[in-house]
Amino acid sequence: MDALFLTLFVSAGLVALGVLLFAFTVRARSFDQADQLALMPLRDDAGSAPADAGPAPLSPNADGGRDALG
Repeated sequence: MDALFLTLFVSAGLVALGVLLFAFTVRARSFDQADQLALMPLRDDAGSAPADAGPAPLSPNADGGRDALG
């Protein structure tokens, strides 16, 4: 029976800690830019190459430009 009371006390403490942390993050307004941060990888970079530039040139291998098959 003591283990049951200890488990209830610890779980109530963890729930209270979670609620306090949630309230702290809401008050700090740390999630106001979540939509902007989620869309940031989709934004075009200013220095990117145009879409019709073609593939990037390949760098030569250490063995003089030959791959394992050639």
